[in-house]
Amino acid sequence: MAEKSVGTDKRIERYIAAAKRAGSAVQRVVIEGRKIELVLSDERGPDLSEFDAVDLRR
Repeated sequence: MAEKSVGTDKRIERYIAAAKRAGSAVQRVVIEGRKIELVLSDERGPDLSEFDAVDLRR
């Protein structure tokens, strides 16, 4: 996969779009060097998505 050739901004946009498709709202994005962390705000109640068990830190 050509992940390394994609800029940080584009990667963040893809991660946010994936979270939104899964029904989660992104509350905050933290960038520390190469590490990108999405803090999700779960407004759906007890329903779980495939992203609830995934660590999205890179």
